[in-house]
Amino acid sequence: MASNFLSEDDFVFQSDNDLLKEKANAITNHTSLVLLDFSDDDITALDDIENKYNSVKSLLFANSNKILQCNKDNVELNGLHEKQSELMSEWKSFELTEGFFHRLFQIERGLLNTNLTAIQRERLELLNTILNEQIQLVLAFNVSYRKTPQVIIDVADFM
Repeated sequence: MASNFLSEDDFVFQSDNDLLKEKANAITNHTSLVLLDFSDDDITALDDIENKYNSVKSLLFANSNKILQCNKDNVELNGLHEKQSELMSEWKSFELTEGFFHRLFQIERGLLNTNLTAIQRERLELLNTILNEQIQLVLAFNVSYRKTPQVIIDVADFM
């Protein structure tokens, strides 16, 4: 999956979110344009993939939270790690990377923090929007690729 839309600096809290706002607007507009070209059948297929993705994401997040709550001596930990590995394989079947999952997980957990400043919350919300738009594009790519695999060569070109 292409991950060059966001840079490492985007994940560092800064006093100004203007550049991140521009990126969020750009990717949201691009996603809208991509989806405008989708037929009704493509939209139905995308909805199906999104439902499967959301199920895997929910299970992965819940399992990750359980792992974080366990101490190292917990007898459940090995089973949770095995489950995490299985879920991560399913996650990767959507053409999403493990690193991408970790970014998304960190951002969503960060949003649960009630002690954030307004600018910190805004930054996390913008990052969350961008990451979710990237997911939408990758899932849309999956639908398009299954339909006409010879047309789209690289997900980075699609994004």
